[in-house]
Formats: sequence, C-alpha cells, structure tokens
Amino acid sequence: MPVATWPESVYHLGITRLEKARELVGTADLKARQRKSEVYYQGIESRQRLPQGMHDRCEEFVYAAGSWPSEKDITGLEKHLPLHFKIIRLRSHRVAKGEVWDLSVKSKKYWPELDHLEELYVFLLIDHLILEENAKVIIQGNVLSIECGVLERATNKPDGTPVSADNFDIGILPTPFTVDRNTSQNTGTPGKVGLSGAHGADGKIVQVEGSLLGPYLPEEFSQIVTDGQDGGHGADGTHGVCGRNGGMCRLADIRINRLIGFEHNPLKVFSQAGDGYTGGAGGDGGNGGNGGNGSAGAEAINGRIPHGKSSKGGNGGNGGNGSKGGNGGMSSNVFLQLFPEDCISIQTLSLPSKGGGGGQEGKGGLAGIGGHSFVHEQQQIYDNSDNIYNGLEGNGGVKGFPGKGRLGANIFVIPMDRASVKVMSSWCVVDKQ
Repeated sequence: MPVATWPESVYHLGITRLEKARELVGTADLKARQRKSEVYYQGIESRQRLPQGMHDRCEEFVYAAGSWPSEKDITGLEKHLPLHFKIIRLRSHRVAKGEVWDLSVKSKKYWPELDHLEELYVFLLIDHLILEENAKVIIQGNVLSIECGVLERATNKPDGTPVSADNFDIGILPTPFTVDRNTSQNTGTPGKVGLSGAHGADGKIVQVEGSLLGPYLPEEFSQIVTDGQDGGHGADGTHGVCGRNGGMCRLADIRINRLIGFEHNPLKVFSQAGDGYTGGAGGDGGNGGNGGNGSAGAEAINGRIPHGKSSKGGNGGNGGNGSKGGNGGMSSNVFLQLFPEDCISIQTLSLPSKGGGGGQEGKGGLAGIGGHSFVHEQQQIYDNSDNIYNGLEGNGGVKGFPGKGRLGANIFVIPMDRASVKVMSSWCVVDKQ
C-alpha cells in the first residue's frame, strides 16, 4: 500500500527487502532516478572499498537507478536487515517562527538492540509544509528522504542573507555522536603525568658517646652511612589517546513538487559533517627527586667515620607524545529534486568537515638537584656550581598530528520530469498555475 494512502501518523517499522524500500520511499520519477545515478558516486568514489561502500550501492538501488546489488553486497547487508525506518505521514504541518523541526530518529528509544552505529532511515511524506520566519527542518545523521507536495514560505519578504551554518531552511547535519569503532570511553583523553622521583635521604647522623678516654663510637659504627642518597628518577608521562572521528552526514533525497514564496528569499539548504575531536595531550614527565645531603662524620678513640659525600639528583621523566586528532566526518550526497522552474529558487552550501587538532606534547620533568657534601660544622656547602651532581631534565614529547578534514557533500539539483511524476505519483502533484 503506498505511503500516500496511510493514515496520518509516525510509524517505526522494519523493511526486510530492498525492493520494498525502493517502492515505498524512492521517487516515482524514473528519469530523475537515472539522473541521480549518473552523478551518484561523484565525491564518494574512494570509500567504495570501505564498509560504507556497501551501504552506498544498496542505497543507490533504493533512491536512484542503481542495479540490483552484488551477491557480496547483499550478504553484507543481511546483518543490517531489516532496514529500520521512521515514516512520517502528514497532510500538512507548520513549523513555527524560530522552531527547529528535527526529523531524526535514535535507535536507543525504538530499537535498543541495535548497534549505535547502525544506519537508520527517515521518510517524510507531506502534502503541504509551511515554514515561518527562521524556521528550520533538520536531520542528524539519518538517511533522509522527503516527498513534499507544496513547500511554502509563510512570508515572502525579500531576504538577501546568504545560506550559512546558522542561516538555512533545511539542514543535513551529522550524527550527534562520533562515527568511530573505537569503543574506548577514554578516546581523546590526555596522558597521565609521570610520578616524581623520591628525594634521596640525607646521610645518617652519627651519635657519639662519651667515655673516660674520650669520644666513643657505637659498636655498629662501620654500618653508618653519612653519604646522601641519590634522588629517584621521574617517571615518563604517558601518551595521549587519539581523538575520535567526527559525526557523519548521510544521504538525503528531497523531492518537492512546488515552491511557494521563495522568489525573493530562496530555499536554503545546508550540509556539513562533524569536525574531528582534538587528540589527547601527552602527560608531563615526573620531576627528578633531589639528592640527599651528606651528614657530619666523627673522630673517636675507636674509629673514624668520614663526612658524608654529596649525591646525585634524579633525572626528570620524558613527556608523553600528544595524540593524533580525529578525522572529520564523512558526507554522503544530497539530492534536491524539483521541477525546472523552481530550481532557480534554491541556494545551497556544503562545507567540509575539519580534522581535530593534534594533542599537545607533554613537558619533560625537571631535573633533581644534587645533594651537598658535609665539609665541617661551619660550612656545609659543596662546590656544585657547575651542577655536575644535578640530574638531567626529561625530554619533551612530540605534538600530535592533526586529523584529516573531509570534503563536504555534493548537493545535486535534479530536475523532475512532470509526465513521469503525474503517472507514477499523482497523489502529490500540484499543478503549476
């Protein structure tokens, strides 16, 4: 049963066969289908070797004049069946001033069993759609098809403001989440800061006992260490985690049989996929621990303990590397199908997605300061002016590379063939005056 005959409502259903999807949501204009196929792969040729290519080829069959997909594509498609559709059937709808009418559907609410990256489909079939001032119709990351009898702008006052990311009537926008198979929740997070090295202990203090014959050292004095202990080395900072890829704009097939009120303020259509996310910064290296100071030795009747020597400061840890930024999101093509006389009343803008910035490099840890030797009671300064007993500073990490930007969607304006539409889809045709 054609969707045009369905009662007004919003339906959520599964379609198990491609030919049924073609029949329900594709255009009835066979010539327009052929025109779409002629340009269908422009700009998306390179991804045909990716899993997305299978979706592209199957969707060409549904929305354009693509041939029946290959056995390999059908096998790949089987795990995605049924195709999950939100179908909106309305006679008329008015989008209020400043309102954003979001047609999108999310799997979590209606199909919670689905993978969050599963492609979802939206089909709006409406006889009369009215846009008030600054009203917008958007889709976020779903495959969209619209069949509209009349699209009317409520006010026909002239407006020369060009289409932009903030000024549009129909927006083909990305998924509000990253399209990234990396399931780590820490993606794009900074590396951990390295732990600082422990400070070296000072030399032990000698306890001299008195006796009738003079100062006397305890029996275990040979085990007393007056030298300062070396400081521990700082740990290296860890590397940042790669940024996620931006959200994807999927195919849109918009068919409008008549425009009213767009002569002095054209229909503005905008598309841009999501920017990649910034890569995680590298963690700073830990500081080296300071060396311990030497302590005073002692002279006694039963032995001698020398003054303690200086110690070395620990080396600073190396900083972690910043990670690569995520790539910008991919975009699929947008088709605008109208009668030739309305094609001049359209203004489109498609912008590329931007790659995420590379993560900042971690700083190297500070060098630990060397300890001092004990010289005598009045002077506890060892000649360390050239810092030969200081540790070494850690090396800084390397800044991450930025992610790749990706080209925006191709927006194709496809002239409709009136005779084909009247024969195949007369329910929705509005004759020109």
